[in-house]
Amino acid sequence: MLRAAVDDGVLLSNPAENLGRQLRLVASKATRQEEIKAMTREQHRAFLDAAAQEPLRYHASLFTLAGTGMRLGECLGLEPEDIHQATQQIRVARAWLDGQVTTPKSGHGRTIDISRKLSEVLSRWDLERTTEKLRRGWAEMPRWLYYSDAGTPLDDSNVRKVMTRVLKRAKLPVHFTPHCLRHTHASLMLQEGESPAYVQRQLGHASIQLTVDTYGKWLPMGSKGAVVASTK
Repeated sequence: MLRAAVDDGVLLSNPAENLGRQLRLVASKATRQEEIKAMTREQHRAFLDAAAQEPLRYHASLFTLAGTGMRLGECLGLEPEDIHQATQQIRVARAWLDGQVTTPKSGHGRTIDISRKLSEVLSRWDLERTTEKLRRGWAEMPRWLYYSDAGTPLDDSNVRKVMTRVLKRAKLPVHFTPHCLRHTHASLMLQEGESPAYVQRQLGHASIQLTVDTYGKWLPMGSKGAVVASTK
């Protein structure tokens, strides 16, 4: 339960992790990989299509989670200046967790690449933010990239509720959580043949071993052809 809470961004760390190792209660790599819930490519596409029917603040935030593999707290902690449209990148510098700003789980920030499609959605949201500021007569823009009607950071429970609504609309299993979008992003990249080292950097894992241990079942198995080619 505590490990799941860390995965979902509710806790920063598992206070019982060392105890679990001492008592040999930590699941094997194979078991952990089997327990990971990740969407298929078709489910991922259906999810994004259904999310596009939500208000733009939720569509953009869910697209950010699905298109970057960010943890929910990292997404909610984004500020507009973290988006670099010229290079199609996002700087993950902080997380919003339990009503306070913290560092990302890795303890340091990272810069991640984004797709052209996500970049376009973020540009639309930037324009809507400007329009909303004028409409509401705010003296300043909210600090956060994704905010409530009051200008405060989006509440993670509201994001989860919206995601459940999107899953139902897309006729997908409701057991998928925001953290499952992180697993989905990683698994789809690996299935496309992306390097585990690149996936590690995108996700902010402390080591490539953690990436391989977590998502190893999606790594290409290779073939004898590679051995033959190496001796030509």
